[in-house]
Amino acid sequence: MNEFEADEFPKSGTRVFKKCSHTGKITVYLSKRDFYTHETHVDPIEGVILVDPDIIQLKKPIYCQILAAFRYGREDLDVLGLTFRKYLYLSTVQVYPPVVVPNIQGLINSGPLPSLSVSLNDKKCANRKNDQIEKQFSAPSSYRNLTKLQERLIKKLGANAFPFYFEVPKETPASVTLQPGNHDDGKPCGVDYELRTYIGHEVEEKTQKRNSVCLMIRKFSFSSEKVNNNLPIPRANMTKDFLMCPGHISLQMSLEKSNYFHGENISVNVKVDNRLNRAVKKIKLSVVQIADIMLFSRTMYKCAVEELETEEGLPILPFTDGWSRQYNLCPLLAKNRDKQGLALDGKLKNEDTNLASSTLAKWLW
Repeated sequence: MNEFEADEFPKSGTRVFKKCSHTGKITVYLSKRDFYTHETHVDPIEGVILVDPDIIQLKKPIYCQILAAFRYGREDLDVLGLTFRKYLYLSTVQVYPPVVVPNIQGLINSGPLPSLSVSLNDKKCANRKNDQIEKQFSAPSSYRNLTKLQERLIKKLGANAFPFYFEVPKETPASVTLQPGNHDDGKPCGVDYELRTYIGHEVEEKTQKRNSVCLMIRKFSFSSEKVNNNLPIPRANMTKDFLMCPGHISLQMSLEKSNYFHGENISVNVKVDNRLNRAVKKIKLSVVQIADIMLFSRTMYKCAVEELETEEGLPILPFTDGWSRQYNLCPLLAKNRDKQGLALDGKLKNEDTNLASSTLAKWLW
């Protein structure tokens, strides 16, 4: 069976992603593989797991897990149990058998299931692989109703279908892929998210590939025009003197807004006051991607993703004030496919993607 299949519901045309284990004992149905961070919330990850009747009879526990990790080295260098991979976030739920949880009124409800969420940002958490704290589940305080999609899937698949539901914190990073070189093989470096479903007696039990399902998903950031309305218009100015040349030159630059969408032109307003005794014959503009990567120390990578060098409307004659012009730049991945290490939005197999979206700070919202 393919890695995932699109299962269409003819009545409403809802698309569902499906993937089975090698033994066919468990099947995962996922509503979507891309979820977004909005100004106020993060899209939930929801779906249903279909369990084989043999597993039902044996009452073997089935767990579902969301794992976010940062790969900072080539996959072929993972030897002797050492992996160039740092875990950032982990959340686990027990899907089967359903855990019975009493609510405030004393009634018995079978969902949502107890869950475990662990942030692995500090060394203490990252190294406590067998810590007893991670084996405990915290029961929810109230019953979570099934979503409409889960209700329809359970109705169609039968009594052996069990729901799962994840809410990923806003602080978790977006999916990012560092563009590999032409001859690089294996998984590329970057931040990725996995949805794992496996059979095991314990949460931390080593999973068997034939009885597990692993599905790559992606987390993106989405910004609306409301964010632009709350931010000041970006402006910058500078004054430069030249050796052995009297006077100075002043440059002012401004944009029309703070945030732009993929494929949208960036309009740059340029104003020059030339108080030199020489003419300005050329202007160069560039859009630079800045990526901060924190491993053992903070490292900043810069890469120009769009450049424009022009002589249009020039020269600017000596002692000329108030010269202005507007330029349009449009950074696209299609213009930068040969640049190794460029940060891209999370990529699934051979699907095309975009340049990595900017990270919006929490205080902007």
